[in-house]
Amino acid sequence: MNKKIHIWTPSLSENNGQNIVTRALIDLQQDKCIVTQYPTGISGLIGSFFCSLTYLISNLFLKSDAIIFLIVSRSIAGGIRDLPCLLLAIFNKKVICHVHGSDLVSLLSHRVFGFVFSFLYRRCVLVVPSAHVVSALKACGLSNIVVCENFVINTSLAEFEKKSRQIKKVRRDNFKILWNSNILSSKGIFDLCQAVVMLAQKYPQIKLEILGKPIADEEMSINTVRNEIKKYSSYECIKFVGIVSESETFSYLADADIVTLISTYKSECQPLAVISAMALNKKILVTNTPALRETTKNYPNVYFVDRELKSIIKALEIFIMNRNNRIPQDISINYEVLNRFSQLRFEKEISEIINDL
Repeated sequence: MNKKIHIWTPSLSENNGQNIVTRALIDLQQDKCIVTQYPTGISGLIGSFFCSLTYLISNLFLKSDAIIFLIVSRSIAGGIRDLPCLLLAIFNKKVICHVHGSDLVSLLSHRVFGFVFSFLYRRCVLVVPSAHVVSALKACGLSNIVVCENFVINTSLAEFEKKSRQIKKVRRDNFKILWNSNILSSKGIFDLCQAVVMLAQKYPQIKLEILGKPIADEEMSINTVRNEIKKYSSYECIKFVGIVSESETFSYLADADIVTLISTYKSECQPLAVISAMALNKKILVTNTPALRETTKNYPNVYFVDRELKSIIKALEIFIMNRNNRIPQDISINYEVLNRFSQLRFEKEISEIINDL
């Protein structure tokens, strides 16, 4: 298949899960892809809308047969920005929409714009990273849906396993909890902080290391998030590390006793924080949501909690008391995880989706 692929994506400057996957797609198709990155902010939103509108018009007049690969927005404003690319599907253009979140249904069921977006998305191929969103999307009238899970391993399985063995295990008394996600209130980070502060009175060895950057959401403004960070930074048992490189993240993961994500974030789909921990055979503490159940399916070292202080404290206390218990090493399950979230598997599946058009 020698058709050009035009990839439309938000800015790739940040190192988040969506951008990691998109950059891998670009590298895979680099000999035949054109990439347009949307700038951020209101001015960027307006500018990118007219940019894609110009592309729509020129595409029709030039009769281009390029495949459109759209990294979609699930917000109303972003959905409007995506409209020109989506409209190409009406004119029998091949449009693939990569959905990196669980909340596209909110856009499709919007009381004003929902009908328009549902009409357009029904004419596109939707690629989703998790099977748990498929039934809800089908209920909105969409049928051309393909599941292609994300990846975390950017090397071969052999190289990854070799790197894992090379990490030096340092004897220590601390019980380390790792937060490997951005700092949003709806992801449960401050519920976890409160639980750790309370447990530290009884278990002084408990330490929480927090990666990622502060972001506002529907629960807290950015100023409130920063104030919470300032408050919890004063405790010795909590360390806000910030954004780190991929290799540094790997080291933090390797050294952690447990990885946590107490999330009720409505867009949570297949978080990199969780699949990274699974690949390293780590103990995981997550909320009992459809997205996180689907992500951790068949993984034995996961513990589900409610996003409630009592539930989080109880689970962490169990982990602390059983810290020295060895994690069962089921080679078949570990190999299944490594294959499931390998980049080679992702590249094969996404190439098949593109080539089938």
